[in-house]
Amino acid sequence: MNNPGFDGTLNGWSAQIGSPVSSYTSLDSEACGGSGSVYLDTPYMDGDPYQCFSLRGNGSGTYNFGAKFRYLEPYMDAFCTLIFYNDANCTVQNGVSDHLGPDMNNSDQAPNWQSYAITVPAPAGVVAASVQCAYNNNSYGMWIDQIYVNKSANSF
Repeated sequence: MNNPGFDGTLNGWSAQIGSPVSSYTSLDSEACGGSGSVYLDTPYMDGDPYQCFSLRGNGSGTYNFGAKFRYLEPYMDAFCTLIFYNDANCTVQNGVSDHLGPDMNNSDQAPNWQSYAITVPAPAGVVAASVQCAYNNNSYGMWIDQIYVNKSANSF
């Protein structure tokens, strides 16, 4: 992935639908100078971050997928989705995807950073993947940082 920790900019990320990618902010999940996060303030994917990237080597196998979320109020419904593709341009979806993040049924301690991680099996024949993030609340925005997709470790 390109710039999964939002180091100084949103370079490498594009908007899923509509307006430009949500805004870059210097609020970093590890308080690292020169790094930050993406702030989502429009619900349901309008302008929220999206990235298509090539998978190294053999694309099949099990991937670790994780991110950190921070939000102002409990009971936020937010997610990042990992989707696998059979082509390098992320147009021929393989049908395998999964998502992670807080949902309306939890009451994690806002406004602290919360880590979420899952493992996702990728079938044979995949060569690329995409990550897209969004949230479903009209009242408050949220931040996302340290998105990772890898085979080697379940960490950023």
